[in-house]
Amino acid sequence: MLVKQQLLSSLPQGTIPPFDGQVLEYKSFIHSFEHMIERKTDNNRDRLQFLIQYTKGQAQRLVKSCEYMSADRGYQRAKELLKENFGNEYKISCAYLEKVLSWTPMKSDDPNMLQDYAMFLRSCCNAMEEMEYMQELDTISNMRSIALKLPYKLREKWRNKAYELQEQHRRRARILDLVSYIEKQARIAADPVFGDLQDQSAIRVKARSLVKSHPPKSSGSSYAASISLAQKETKPEPSCPLCSSKHVLDLCKEFAKKPHRDKLSFIKTKGICFGCLSIGHISKECKKRLSCVVCKQAHPSTLHIEIKGKATKEAEKPSGVIGSASAELCGHIGAGDQECALPIVPVKVKAAKGSKALQVYALLDPGSSATFCSEELMTHLNLKGRKTHILLRTMNQEKSVPTHVVSGIEVSALDSDDFLPLPDTFAQKEMPVTSNNIPRQEDLAQWAYLSKVKIPSICSKVELLIGTNAPNLIEPWEVVNSQSGGPYAARTLLGWVVNGPLRNGTGSVKSVTVNRISVARLEELLISQYNQDFSEVASEEKTEMSIEDKRFLEMANKAVLNDGHYNLKLPFRKTDLQNSGVYHPKKKKLRVVFDCAASYQGLSLNTKLLQGPDLTNSLIGVILRFRKEPVGIMSDIKSMFHQVRVAKSDVNCLRFLWWPQGDTSQAPKEHRMLVHIFGAVSSPSIATFALQKTASDNQTCFPPQVAETIQHNFYVDDCAKSVAKESDAIQLVKDLTALCSKGGFQLTQWVSNRRTVLASIPKEHRAKDIKTLDLDKDRLPIERALGLQWCVDSDNFQFNISLSQKPHTRRGILSVISSIFDPLGFLAPLILPAKQLLQELCQRGFGWDEPLPQPVSEKWMEWTSSLERIKGFNVPRCLKPKDYGVASRAELHHFSDASESGYGAVSYIRQVNKQEVVHDDPEVRRSAAVLTAVVNTETPTDQLISFFSDWMRLLKAVAWYLKLKRFLMLMVKRGKESPSYQISTRSNRKKVSIKNEDFRTLTVKDLEEAERSVITYTQRKAFPAEITTLEMTPPRVHKSSRICKLDPVLDEGILRVGGRLHKSAMPEETKHPCILPKDSHMSILLSRHIHERCGHSGRNHMLSELRKRYWIEKSNSVARKVLSRCVVCRRMRGKAGEQKMADLPLERIQPDLPPFTNVGLDYFGPIEVRRGRSTIKRYGVLFTCMSSRAVHLEIAFSLDTDSCIHALRRFVCRRGQVKHIRSDNGTNLVGAQAELKKALMSLNERKIQDALLPDGIEWSFNPPAASHHGGVWERLIRSVRQVLNSTLHQQSIDDEGLQTLFCEVEAILNNRPLSTVSSDPHDLEPLTPNHILLLKAKPVLLPGTFLKSDIYARRRWKQVQYMADLFWHRWTKEYLLLLQERQKWTAVKKNMNVGDIVLVIDPTAPRGSWPLARVLETKPDARGLVRSVKVQTKTSVLERPITKLCQILESEE
Repeated sequence: MLVKQQLLSSLPQGTIPPFDGQVLEYKSFIHSFEHMIERKTDNNRDRLQFLIQYTKGQAQRLVKSCEYMSADRGYQRAKELLKENFGNEYKISCAYLEKVLSWTPMKSDDPNMLQDYAMFLRSCCNAMEEMEYMQELDTISNMRSIALKLPYKLREKWRNKAYELQEQHRRRARILDLVSYIEKQARIAADPVFGDLQDQSAIRVKARSLVKSHPPKSSGSSYAASISLAQKETKPEPSCPLCSSKHVLDLCKEFAKKPHRDKLSFIKTKGICFGCLSIGHISKECKKRLSCVVCKQAHPSTLHIEIKGKATKEAEKPSGVIGSASAELCGHIGAGDQECALPIVPVKVKAAKGSKALQVYALLDPGSSATFCSEELMTHLNLKGRKTHILLRTMNQEKSVPTHVVSGIEVSALDSDDFLPLPDTFAQKEMPVTSNNIPRQEDLAQWAYLSKVKIPSICSKVELLIGTNAPNLIEPWEVVNSQSGGPYAARTLLGWVVNGPLRNGTGSVKSVTVNRISVARLEELLISQYNQDFSEVASEEKTEMSIEDKRFLEMANKAVLNDGHYNLKLPFRKTDLQNSGVYHPKKKKLRVVFDCAASYQGLSLNTKLLQGPDLTNSLIGVILRFRKEPVGIMSDIKSMFHQVRVAKSDVNCLRFLWWPQGDTSQAPKEHRMLVHIFGAVSSPSIATFALQKTASDNQTCFPPQVAETIQHNFYVDDCAKSVAKESDAIQLVKDLTALCSKGGFQLTQWVSNRRTVLASIPKEHRAKDIKTLDLDKDRLPIERALGLQWCVDSDNFQFNISLSQKPHTRRGILSVISSIFDPLGFLAPLILPAKQLLQELCQRGFGWDEPLPQPVSEKWMEWTSSLERIKGFNVPRCLKPKDYGVASRAELHHFSDASESGYGAVSYIRQVNKQEVVHDDPEVRRSAAVLTAVVNTETPTDQLISFFSDWMRLLKAVAWYLKLKRFLMLMVKRGKESPSYQISTRSNRKKVSIKNEDFRTLTVKDLEEAERSVITYTQRKAFPAEITTLEMTPPRVHKSSRICKLDPVLDEGILRVGGRLHKSAMPEETKHPCILPKDSHMSILLSRHIHERCGHSGRNHMLSELRKRYWIEKSNSVARKVLSRCVVCRRMRGKAGEQKMADLPLERIQPDLPPFTNVGLDYFGPIEVRRGRSTIKRYGVLFTCMSSRAVHLEIAFSLDTDSCIHALRRFVCRRGQVKHIRSDNGTNLVGAQAELKKALMSLNERKIQDALLPDGIEWSFNPPAASHHGGVWERLIRSVRQVLNSTLHQQSIDDEGLQTLFCEVEAILNNRPLSTVSSDPHDLEPLTPNHILLLKAKPVLLPGTFLKSDIYARRRWKQVQYMADLFWHRWTKEYLLLLQERQKWTAVKKNMNVGDIVLVIDPTAPRGSWPLARVLETKPDARGLVRSVKVQTKTSVLERPITKLCQILESEE
């Protein structure tokens, strides 16, 4: 015994993994717990505490619920609950089945995955021995699903293996056979010697794919360059060194008159550069050489020498639109010896809606961010573009140019008709290339390694430039590398292109083209500036989520907490990664960012990922909450993205290459990122979601303030929180750190304006500049708080603006203004003069890059120098004064104003504490509503009227506005009359007395004045010309006016009907009603109001009431519009939906098929029959042939699924194979279809070549409650009932009699005529279903052609076949044509749409109780006509035909 105990003590200490509710882990956990905890202690209280300690999540909550019980009862109950919820054999079996059926299909070259699959299947088989529910794994359907997870080759082998078991052992394959087979194949694939034998061709294909994945190396003198523009300095006033005038030397007329030798002598004497005629450098170092306007060479125009006998040729240079730069050959290395080919390829181009294709050359330019075409090509394709301006940034210039945006251009290779669309294309006069840059086939002959490169020659020029916004067109598929300094070639979708030197030069001067084209739309730049100026939209705390955002959250909610970090899958929408280092100059950090937008064959990781909803709090909201209380704390999450793990199934999508120890001479190694990365479009939403989920999962373990801080006081990874007391801040820091750590997030870089709070934080977790400070005497530093400078010591926001040097142009001013970060608008008054200056330049028509005149430039310099004074400006962070306490009430007061040059708003917060101390603090904010009113074509009054949907609410709102306006005007008037007059405050309790005016309620007079104001405004907007002419003397209205026939008059500013009823005794407002336009929103509101006041009566009653005071143009149409949209009227009197009758299905009009190939199925009954002394119910099952209309009747002994299948089996056995069944959506029929499908799969697995079910049966169900969809069998059921009623006469019969009666009824119906009965004795007898039924020898027609002579043939089968053909011939001529007419529903109606509000018609209930529903999904037919929809009621989702729905309200779409 002692030896045994000693051996047990020498065993290694085991660990118990915490149980988080995973069903498959329950057995392992409970065995470990009982062995390592329960066996070692008899105290049930200790056992319960250990059980709580080793569980988490839902399992832990279940165990905790037993804490309040007695120790013994609580522990036993906790174990029982765990077993019921997680140890149930049925749940464990379902988990095994779900996991094995959702296993990812395997590839042929992945032995590890095959090994994992085999091991898991073995565990399933082991569990099958103990749990009977696991026997479901041995069914045919599940085994088939398991086999389909295998690679293709292994599936082929398993099929042979299963067949051998069937043939040799006379039994089907079982699950143990399949698992043994998979285990054997896994061992074969994992063989250390012969397991990884790959086909050499596969290796070569893989090698070629690696070649394609690397971009081709460019030659030493590339035609494209990505060069950053140097900062332009402000140019001093030019001064001529010869005549001292204000111009440059190149434009000096006196200098131009000098002989050439004297010019050179003067330049040498003054030390002037020969390249640009400037002082300060020599020609060798000149970077701004001037270009001659005569010969286009790189020398000043004034130094040009005209050579006699030779005409000056203009160098080939394209239009300056694209930005080519010319230079002398000596200034470009090697340019004088060789000519270089550019990637130019011949292509075919056409318009997307046209058929005419043109052959042109296209330049594939990876240095261009946009695609261009020539204006000539746009004209030839008959395309018209939209005029716009774009900003072109090239190597030597940056300017705005006019262009056309052309859409709908398609391009293809010269030898292909597979056209691919181009993105929006900008039209320019010429392309920045010459004909010398086009490679020719004869030039390639001298390079043997380019022998397989073929470039067709066409008679055209370069008309197209394809940039990087069409990556699939310029992506290289195959590369032929350069040899011996020659060119290299690349094959693209459009053909081969060649880059590099091709042919020797002739010694003549050539042009050098260096392009770096970057396109930006000026409209987008302005919109970006406006969005920065008016950022109120960013203050919205919540935005509506799109469909993709909701799908993202569904996937994110499946996050699993593992090892203290959340594991989230990559949110794919339905590649080795490139990475680079990004240096932050202010944080002085180098961060590795992965280029997830890098594309391969037109695809990138970001295009396959869902971006997710914007879960980030608004910046303005976080800052404002940070200013709420006196004690401020701030922190940062360390490497936030890297704290969220990627699910193991997705890590292969984050592969990248890395050189060991940074040695690029070694072969790179492939790595996989296990965390979410910088550069993935989904990472921000995933990281924010994981942080918020950490708060929601652990909110019960901490005070509510902690989770609320994470939900509302984090901006991405920055936390900014303010609390009232230092003790609260200290505790909040500890709780926040603890809560975030539960999700794997570490809070660091803590900052606070209170030294006591900082002292409670460990040094290693404080901000970098605070770690080394002596908190007792050192001054706290200035930290960045969400982009603002926070002086922690004084607790103020400070501003220190350092502007970069920009040229004195409109673009430079806009760039400087946009660089000032001011989210709360503190600097708005300071920035306004600069914006007014920019406004003035726009009004004067200055170009974006046009130098400013001297006065404007001086204003700009004065404004920039004034920014130095901002250094002394600071704003308190906290909105409360020191020791103010808790505010018992807070008010916001808003003021706004506008003028022609500017507009803005200011908000004041007014707080009152418990001691009634008032504190005001201004918050300067610009109003986004002002910008909306300026940009929108509607006036603010139009927006106000359209905002209201009720006439009386509109009048009340206008009445209150007019009352307030009168009150304010009276206040101003009294203030002017008495300068000492002031409005009452809390310190001045005297109330202002205003005579004859009560501002607390509305009166009838107020409403009448409001109505008059609204009518006057509407009339002046709708009839401005008529009112203008009526205000003349004499008043008149032009005959072309649409209200001329009403003889309008102007009565106290209101346009009224003059008419012909002056002498009538009616009231004046009835004789001369107000005229209103028909298309005004106010007219709709007024008509709707009168309609409701009339009790939703008809159109005539409504118009009668309306015309007592108002005359609306074409009031009949307005009334019809109001009545048609009235929800109450629709609900009480609306008609059911209808649609044009659909075409007959193919089964109804298809001849030559055996009878009952396509059938309709329905039930009828019940019919009472005798059984002994009792009566029981029987039901009839009607089968009708869709084409021949033949009838077959069967008896169903009940309405359950089994009885339905029996009836169907009897029918098939007697009538032959059925391919398609149509029926109503009965429960028994749906169940029969599901079980029959399983039965058919079982029969097919046994390979029974029976005539009954060789191909299976397709079963189609009509929508629920759509009996008219099955009229073909509903009509026959009525005929069956008529025959039965006339035969039975309420008599009782037994089962045998009922079966005989059904056969009689079937014979009667199959003898009914299908075509018209003729009274002529010479005509053929009417066509009946029996003509084809009685001739049906076999269920499948025999092949062959049958003639009339076959009726006399000796072979009986030919005679029968001829008579069957005769039936179908007559059926087509006499019966089928009778089905042309539609008996009703002949017109196409408007479709129902998603979002419509409808009534679900229930014929058994009164109309007032019909439920409301919203349309979720429409189901259109082949013609796009909706015939059934899915609707969401209050309690469920239903599918209904439109004939059972009544439309109440259309969706806004």
